[in-house]
Amino acid sequence: MTNCNFFSIIEWEVGYGQLGNGDGEAGFDGIKTEIRDSSHGAILIGAHAPSRLKVAILKDTMVFGAMNNSGHFNAFNPARFWVSGNFVGIVYGPGDKTAGMTLPPGEYLFEIETRDSDSMHTLWGFMELHHNNKVTAREPSST
Repeated sequence: MTNCNFFSIIEWEVGYGQLGNGDGEAGFDGIKTEIRDSSHGAILIGAHAPSRLKVAILKDTMVFGAMNNSGHFNAFNPARFWVSGNFVGIVYGPGDKTAGMTLPPGEYLFEIETRDSDSMHTLWGFMELHHNNKVTAREPSST
């Protein structure tokens, strides 16, 4: 599983390939994780849609969803990103990124939904926060 000092991926299911491990590999076809902007030092985890990840957040963390630059635009097949039932955002094409969501420590379910998984090179971005400006999601359930 993917582990670092501010989050840990406990379980995962992805629509194609393997889970990317945050080292620049998307987890499928030898593709590298990259999005339109620099992501400000976020760790990018490839999670080809449809996907589900159970994640332990260990410190205040900002997360966002994105489509890797290797994906394909399809207005009729967007990817929708959710964290424990809270809508994070929607992306339509390569390099698109959702707004960020700040999460306090706890366990969360990360989900990416799509109608068709073809070329849905989706990923999650994780960035440790070092300040107190937080917009938090609903607390995760203990189940």
